[in-house]
Amino acid sequence: MLETKLITIEKGRDEGKTFRIREMSSLQLEKWCARALIAIFGSNADIPPEVAEAAQNSNTVALIQAGMKCMTGLTWDKVESLYDELLRQVAVVPDPAKPEAVVGLHNGNVENFVRSAGTILRLRGEVLALCLGFSTDGVSLDSLQALLNSRPASETTQTSPMSSDA
Repeated sequence: MLETKLITIEKGRDEGKTFRIREMSSLQLEKWCARALIAIFGSNADIPPEVAEAAQNSNTVALIQAGMKCMTGLTWDKVESLYDELLRQVAVVPDPAKPEAVVGLHNGNVENFVRSAGTILRLRGEVLALCLGFSTDGVSLDSLQALLNSRPASETTQTSPMSSDA
């Protein structure tokens, strides 16, 4: 059975909102990691030998070993679909007393439920932590968890409320 996790935002513009994070299936995660590796390294010829060796056993482990620092040079067109797929693992929980009644998030509705870009970033990070944390065969995600725990739920500048006629 796939794991789920409830996240309640504690600070910022989305304070008090609850979201359900759902783990990807093993097949979906393996494909997501393979696409991420290709986005990072391009063709197979560009993959460092230690990452290629790890990928023989698991694309998930290989992705973790490649490290997030390799992603800094990626262009948006290479990662947009990966980001979108992470978002589809998140659902808003309108009533925390009924956590089974959720509304799945996607590009077409996320702005109806989330006011802070920092919250979206945190939710995507939580999806990665949940998915990779259960699929790493002992590879630690302490650094990702530390990053998630050290960031405030919202890093946006406070603005005035939107007018109802906007």
